[in-house]
Amino acid sequence: MSKPRSDAKLLNLPAKKQDRICDWLMEGVGPKGDTSYATVKATIESEFGVVTSTGALVEFYRQVVAPRRLRRAAAAADSLGKTAKQIGASFEAGTMAALQQKAFEILAQDRTDPDELMAFMGMVLEARKIELKAEDLALQRKRFEFSAAKSALQHVRELKQIQGDRSLNEEAKIDAVRLRLFGKAPEPK
Repeated sequence: MSKPRSDAKLLNLPAKKQDRICDWLMEGVGPKGDTSYATVKATIESEFGVVTSTGALVEFYRQVVAPRRLRRAAAAADSLGKTAKQIGASFEAGTMAALQQKAFEILAQDRTDPDELMAFMGMVLEARKIELKAEDLALQRKRFEFSAAKSALQHVRELKQIQGDRSLNEEAKIDAVRLRLFGKAPEPK
């Protein structure tokens, strides 16, 4: 950024005063959080004794506030990505990039809607829950397959007898093998 013109009052203010103006433009003034240029102009005059114009505020916003807002949003989106990785979210790279981009867009708005942000975070968490459930089901299936294979090896001789029994139809043979490998089925509740 080049040096501001000498008549650019807001751009030549000390950093602490510029920070305050940034806060007013991003978060608002007073209990209602008014971010209108008229309110911010009046606050600058009453707080700092500096009379300014709407055009000067627009230029200040363009040169100072907008880049800060974008850096803050980018940092928050990056933090979201790091947090997701820390909790073990193994989203595909494209999905994670899309989530970070959406977080960036939400956070870069003039006024972030808390409900929209909560809905977005809910989607991230719900996606993680679904992913964990799928991982749990895959683990349960592997355990079952291992248990079934182990049981089958222990009962090979008996399973061959069931297979060779000509008095049993196919369904009866399957029931007999299941009973031999896994025992009696639990009663439905």
